[in-house]
Amino acid sequence: MQPMAIPDGLADTPPGPELGALLAAIDPARVANGATVTVLQAWRRQRSHSDAAELAMLAEVGRCDPVTPPERVARLEAAHPNCGIEIAAALTLTELSAWREHALADTVVHRLPTVHAALAAGHIDRAKAMVFADLLEPLTDTQNARVCAALVPKAPGLTTGQLRARLRRMVIAIDPDAARRRYQRALRQRRVICYLDQDGTATLSATGLDPTAAQAACERLDALARAIRAAGHPDPLPAVRVDLATALLDGSLHTLSHDQIVTVMLARAAEPDPDAGTDPESAAVDRSSGDDDGTSNSGRGGDEDNDSGGEDDGSGSGVGSEDGRSGGSSENGGSGSGGDHRNDDGNGDGGGGGGGGEDGDGGGDDGSPQGDGGDDGPRDDSPRDGGTGGPGRGSEPARPGIEIRIRLSTLLGHDEHPGEVPGLGPILAPTARAGIARHHHAEWRFAITDTDGYLVLAGTTRRRPPAPAQTGQAGPAGREGHPLIRQAHGGTVELQIPAALLRQLSAQPPPGWESLLADLASQYARRSAPGAALDQRSGDRFPCPALRRHVEMRDRTCIFIGCQRPARKSQQDHTLEHQHDGPTVRANLGPLCVLHHALKTTGLWRLQQPAPGVFRWRSPLHRVYVTRGEPVCPPLPDPVPGDTPESPWPEPAPPNRLQDALDDLPLWPRVPVPAPVPASTAITTAADRAPPARPPF
Repeated sequence: MQPMAIPDGLADTPPGPELGALLAAIDPARVANGATVTVLQAWRRQRSHSDAAELAMLAEVGRCDPVTPPERVARLEAAHPNCGIEIAAALTLTELSAWREHALADTVVHRLPTVHAALAAGHIDRAKAMVFADLLEPLTDTQNARVCAALVPKAPGLTTGQLRARLRRMVIAIDPDAARRRYQRALRQRRVICYLDQDGTATLSATGLDPTAAQAACERLDALARAIRAAGHPDPLPAVRVDLATALLDGSLHTLSHDQIVTVMLARAAEPDPDAGTDPESAAVDRSSGDDDGTSNSGRGGDEDNDSGGEDDGSGSGVGSEDGRSGGSSENGGSGSGGDHRNDDGNGDGGGGGGGGEDGDGGGDDGSPQGDGGDDGPRDDSPRDGGTGGPGRGSEPARPGIEIRIRLSTLLGHDEHPGEVPGLGPILAPTARAGIARHHHAEWRFAITDTDGYLVLAGTTRRRPPAPAQTGQAGPAGREGHPLIRQAHGGTVELQIPAALLRQLSAQPPPGWESLLADLASQYARRSAPGAALDQRSGDRFPCPALRRHVEMRDRTCIFIGCQRPARKSQQDHTLEHQHDGPTVRANLGPLCVLHHALKTTGLWRLQQPAPGVFRWRSPLHRVYVTRGEPVCPPLPDPVPGDTPESPWPEPAPPNRLQDALDDLPLWPRVPVPAPVPASTAITTAADRAPPARPPF
């Protein structure tokens, strides 16, 4: 078929009647392969322009004065309370859908004019406009203007997931007090909900959780599930997690040890419970449908650098550690809380959550001995060690360690910028500080960044900040101790420090922080030597632990366009494959998830790395896309106080008898049966899941 000519300048034509006329004359079936993407992008710009016009009209309908004669123009200052009914009738929508459409229109048009202008110009699409509207709704107009000025120009190059992550950080940073009030309100309304799905199964969910406690629970669940799977359980890992979570909640595994839990779960797999309603035939099909992690091996390519961060089940980050290094054994050879994944030679691939050195042997970067606590504290080896939790509390087992990222300025209390739990996203500064108080003996990493927030130097610290004070004592900064804080087992803390701030703090270190800041300043002063050392073993098949850590911290996620798979759950890929003499150096490595690694290996997508950390992809249609990892320490706006009066705690909700009656009902409606009903096993929640009111350091 003879391809038709595409109008000149189509890629640069702004959306509107002219672009619409040009597109209407194009026959999609006759567009040459290389031009199809250009035409597709033009249609998306035109659609965004039409969406902006529709939202503007929706907003106008909502503000029409219903008592004014229809032939006149009369608008209200705010939307009429019944405008959603008019919109629902006109567009044949349900009233709920109509209200949602109008709420989006009213927010974008009247409260976020910069977003509406970008939508009308075709720079962003409706989905991105919805992200702005959803996350900026609680802010004031002044705060919204500040956030939009920073992010709307960057939004065209971001996916909705990347945009949402950046917006969440900014929403917290722009008004930390309001963010804390929203957090405390949601925490006080935490719920456990159980309901039936359409296919007859049930869904059990919990909302309003402390994110660090929730992630620690996921770490323990994932560690146990991996140990059970490694011991010979026939089901895929996702199914083992579900069965284990149910058994832990229903009390049938109560008081059992780690090894006993593994034994019981294996016995249940060998002899399915006839009362559980499991279909043996369907169970057999499920067990044969996937490998250990519920993924297929068919997608692995030739240059399979999967020695870093084990593969996950592809289900996202809801369960399991960020880097696949949770406790227990794994199919990749990991064990313990560090999940010491090994390469083909059997060498550990890096320091586990509890180790401070690169080789997972407790040694520092320079080979000096170092335990979990560096030079400042003892090691907490056992995940089940108990201790006195404070007055009125008995033995409390240590939580599994998690990864927490935080700026040094935030940890010091100089600002309230959000921290981050990889896989979950941004968390409030008090929550991050409280979580780090449990990880004093974890592996502490540092990331020194430039003015734009990109990585300059990464490594592990040989020192720790002042430890939280013991019960009834004052800390180094004169603050009261936190008797309820129990040290977690394993985990990772990433300190993010702009180079300029490091110089300032090194000149005048806060009391108790002298040794840590001196260590960071010393490593930064000789940063050229560690950088060169990373590339010394360029002929190795697998990167050394320090090189792997540097690449993971530099790139943050899979380097494919728009992919947000964490780098430590991806494979270390050679841009120029190792089998084709590609060196194992910083400028030739990048994390790729299993799917995109296989996509590259097939040869349809070509990859180059013109500079370390900058990746140039060429698609099968010969389109070029350039990617770079997210900034390690991105610039955030200074706080802009909101209109709501500051209050450390939300006002108590007014009494509601109906809600109290509903709360007293069982989670699951009981069905009358003639047999005696066993004693209730009501789910109880832990007391005071809120983080400490004062920073732990």
